[in-house]
Amino acid sequence: MKLELIILVYKSVDYVRHINNEMKRTIDDVRLDDDVTYRFVANDATNEVIQELKNLDVDYTIYNDYDPDDYYLNRVYRAWNFGGKTSSAPHICFVNSDMKMHPDWLINLLRAYKPLKNIPVPRLIESAKMKSGTHAIEKNFGRHPNELQVESFLTFAERIKEDRIEKGGLYGCPIFSQQLFVKTGMYPEGNLYRMPDGSVEIGAFGKGEVIISGDAHYFNELNRRFGIKHVTVFDSIVYHIQEGEMDSND
Repeated sequence: MKLELIILVYKSVDYVRHINNEMKRTIDDVRLDDDVTYRFVANDATNEVIQELKNLDVDYTIYNDYDPDDYYLNRVYRAWNFGGKTSSAPHICFVNSDMKMHPDWLINLLRAYKPLKNIPVPRLIESAKMKSGTHAIEKNFGRHPNELQVESFLTFAERIKEDRIEKGGLYGCPIFSQQLFVKTGMYPEGNLYRMPDGSVEIGAFGKGEVIISGDAHYFNELNRRFGIKHVTVFDSIVYHIQEGEMDSND
């Protein structure tokens, strides 16, 4: 199976270097039976980030948002959509730059993937900077790539790994059919908000109350329309710093 990992970056050279190393370890240091590549999407990226991508000689695409002053999360969803629809691979996986991967996270995630039947995601360990969600674990192993407690994370990941799959979970690192993702309209351009008049709007930050995240809404719609299930793979472990580039000063 051919799979493209798609990574958003925009302002931190440290995060670019970190996740590039993670992708090389994911693909080069692990025996994969699948054809896996990765590509950066430079999401309204700084000149420093674009220069670093050139220096690393990696595959990247520049995305310039049509509304650069819009709420950042709306622009993130649009950048994911751009990355998905410009992929030439039949299967895609979205990866955040602020993640640290257990060595066999992708092997086990791919093993659980059933195209057009499920969307598998890894079990996330999150830094507890923000409250986490279903199936995730809150445990701080560092909140910057240069401060990650790698050995402690790997030891903990080995201890919690389980050979099982459960319904639901979070939404980081999902594997999709690229064609299905594009044909079904991709992510909404932001979270869904309940407005004061009771109506529901997409991406209306500051004007209403969030009722569901954009990715959760999309996954629910795939299940409702096509019976495609969102599942968490308990032996695929990924650490999530949580909004790492947003807080980065580099």
